[in-house]
Amino acid sequence: MLVESPTLEGVAVFLKFLRNKNELNTKPCTVKQGRADFQEKIEMKSFFEQDKATGTYKAKLSELQALTKSGQLLGAVSINLSDYAKPNNYKQKLQLKPAVGTVGPSSYIEVEIETQDSNTPSGGKGKDG
Repeated sequence: MLVESPTLEGVAVFLKFLRNKNELNTKPCTVKQGRADFQEKIEMKSFFEQDKATGTYKAKLSELQALTKSGQLLGAVSINLSDYAKPNNYKQKLQLKPAVGTVGPSSYIEVEIETQDSNTPSGGKGKDG
């Protein structure tokens, strides 16, 4: 994962993934040259309900937040995990919705999401990272 924000040079930031009562955090990373590059993965299992008639999946809303090490919210992006339900490797830049007076409008979080079918031999472990 990557957070890009030129206004945070030298600031330690971390990412928090929120889904219902579940919360997963990355280790803090210092912004250098306008970027914080997180080399760790957030792993989780998730199951999706599919409407067989339409082929659509029931929404699974989550939020990915960028915070300073001291806990100040910088911004957040909403993620519908059902958009990634089909087994694949997805890479996207998600526009960060800034908290008031924190990061600029060009700030984003780049995520790579790998999903697998639960019937695969690896156990179907989904990876958000």
